[in-house]
Amino acid sequence: MTDLSLGPSLPVELVEAILETGAILHRKLALQFCILSKSIRARIDPILYHTVVIDDHDIGEAFQEAIRLRNDRLFFANTVKILVCKWHCLSEAGGQLIIDACTGVYGLTECLDSAFTPLRRGAAAFSHLRYLTLGNDSCAFLDYYSCASALCANLTRLSTEIGWMSRFPPDDIILSIFTLCPNITHLCFQIRTWDTADSCAQKAFDEWDRAGLLPSTLRRVLVIAFPEAYGTDNALQLADLRRPHDSNDNPRMAFVAIKPASNEASARRIIARTTRDNAFGAAGWGNLDANRDDFYDLTDKILDNAHLN
Repeated sequence: MTDLSLGPSLPVELVEAILETGAILHRKLALQFCILSKSIRARIDPILYHTVVIDDHDIGEAFQEAIRLRNDRLFFANTVKILVCKWHCLSEAGGQLIIDACTGVYGLTECLDSAFTPLRRGAAAFSHLRYLTLGNDSCAFLDYYSCASALCANLTRLSTEIGWMSRFPPDDIILSIFTLCPNITHLCFQIRTWDTADSCAQKAFDEWDRAGLLPSTLRRVLVIAFPEAYGTDNALQLADLRRPHDSNDNPRMAFVAIKPASNEASARRIIARTTRDNAFGAAGWGNLDANRDDFYDLTDKILDNAHLN
């Protein structure tokens, strides 16, 4: 195939805008195209591969094929910076191939939806991670991250969920995060298991702070308390908790209770106010539907926001 030329008469900014738009709107086609056309790789690769999202089987297979065709592990190590994976979409071999190739990422989102998670076996390759978002259940920290403390050594921003089926008390999970992440600066967690989760979380963090158990680097904590944590009968008692508020004893901490998902407009207002009022985000995120996936997106953006204080 003859290589395509971008042409010297086109402004660089225009070319980059076209390539970026193509990469976003037609990701799979652009991926196949850049493999075949060597002349545009230098410009489109950093756009196409900077953030790799593997959220269905086809994209996962396409990315694995790209790795095989290029056979250039150094390229992927230098190019892929943020990796978002739902590992249940990948075979064990495919997941390991991606782990082996993408060793240069500094941001990782992992959904622990399968028995096999390549991150467990590839923890050493991600010792330089700075941003990490975990789905489903943060008891994974106690299950296997304690055996791979190097994974967390350089983490500065962490978002996770304490789910229904946690085998450990929330206190133990969070304290283990502090132990494993000595450089943590921003922590966001969604909580579903503490009784009266908001007030209990606030009290626990205040006590830990007075006892000197919080990392010295910790600058901000955001607790998102879902209504399920209170039980159906107590859902109406959240009126005074439906706005972000800071701990009286520690201004670094903010707590927000999310209203039931049936009231989407109210949930969007809560999210917008949370990100505006307590230094965890910036304006312009657009409308977020009040569903679980959007809450994951919210915490991803919190961790990846360049405007964090």
